[in-house]
Amino acid sequence: MKPRERNQDDAPRRVRTQAVTAVVAIGASMGGAEALEQILDKYPENCQPTIIVQHIPEKLGPGLANRLQKVCAAQVRVAENGMILQPGLVLVAPGGSHTLLRRRGADYYVLVKEGPQFNYHKPSVDVLFRSVARHAGHAAVGVLLTGMGKDGAKGLKLMRDAGAATIAQDESTSMIFGMPKAAIEIGAAGQVLPVQHIANQITALTTSGARKARPVSAERNLDVTIPGIPAGALKPLWMAGTMYKVSYEGKRKILFN
Repeated sequence: MKPRERNQDDAPRRVRTQAVTAVVAIGASMGGAEALEQILDKYPENCQPTIIVQHIPEKLGPGLANRLQKVCAAQVRVAENGMILQPGLVLVAPGGSHTLLRRRGADYYVLVKEGPQFNYHKPSVDVLFRSVARHAGHAAVGVLLTGMGKDGAKGLKLMRDAGAATIAQDESTSMIFGMPKAAIEIGAAGQVLPVQHIANQITALTTSGARKARPVSAERNLDVTIPGIPAGALKPLWMAGTMYKVSYEGKRKILFN
């Protein structure tokens, strides 16, 4: 997939046609390739877009993507600057660069850029997770897998604080229980699961019917018409990848989460 034509701010010009309701971010280090194979082997072909940061040296991204493609029904590609996320796409961060999530309107896209090592790594899991927390918020799922050190732990905590669902691999199935342990210790992991259960949980969390709006914190009156929702009803609505509550009581309202 070639990067789309971009504006001066490096954001893609054209908007994707398939709806993205969630973004999945996965981080891993030592033992991660094997863990990723177990997860992606159970991924559905129409999975919500997934970005993977595995600690790898420069130029090893294509090899990892090819390895994962052999077990994954979805399309696995090495992330390129400006790629727009869409269902059925799994992106592997290239070695030697940082990969971040960005958003423009309803579109999510990746930014691949140079920069110093972060937590002794490039790509860094924390760099990705922090960008996902900022740009996807609660419309995201974060997963931290086996690995040495603490990269990704603080970023996963930021994701959880932003309302994202977060998962850490358990000790029994981790080759190195460093990164997941660090996340668990600071309260970043909403769930701790063996690797063989993670794929099914990601699918459950990213199925729009299974997601729930967060508590309402603000509201504004809007002149909107949503066919099929009767007066007085309060029902969930997905708009641009975000869950809202829609109410028809007096003036039509959208209650923002």
